[in-house]
Amino acid sequence: MAEPRKKAASRSMPGAAGDPAARTVSELLSVAELEASTANYESAARTYRQALDLAQEPLDRARAHRGIGSCLEETGRWTEALTAFEDAAQAATQAGDSTELGRIRVKQGKVHLQKGSLDTAVRFGTEALELIDVAADPSHRGFALLLLGTVYNRSGDLSRSIEYFESALAAFKNAGDIRSLAKAYNNLGLTYKQRCQW
Repeated sequence: MAEPRKKAASRSMPGAAGDPAARTVSELLSVAELEASTANYESAARTYRQALDLAQEPLDRARAHRGIGSCLEETGRWTEALTAFEDAAQAATQAGDSTELGRIRVKQGKVHLQKGSLDTAVRFGTEALELIDVAADPSHRGFALLLLGTVYNRSGDLSRSIEYFESALAAFKNAGDIRSLAKAYNNLGLTYKQRCQW
């Protein structure tokens, strides 16, 4: 009979064995994502920073930096967010994870869109599409398409905007991402309204 596999060791926060305050990097990243999903950005940023302090693996560092950047973006601290996203991109490149790098490029594109740098937003959105594996991560591919649709909408190219929004719809349907699907439908509907196509 084969011996049962042992769980892989994970780096924990300092603390006594069994201490409920001791957390692994993975647990901290999960907690931070939950905090951010409830718009508790300051707490989420602190938790992401705790994960970053413990992270040994480049991919964990990339996820922590991306989370910090997202929290900074949500609170309007765009320059700091871009710095965090660049740190995340360096770690994702070091990890050799193109999908994570694609997710980061979407985030960078969103910040540049908010700042009004449409050409830079297009560059990051296009790079994200090239990096994100359709089968592995259709939802984040949808975010890249949504970003590009929004950029083209703002630049007045409504036909191109509609193409990207429709592609985003397909990606979100494929992912089963209902919340993002609703956002894509909303953006598409507003764009048709702009074109006076009822």
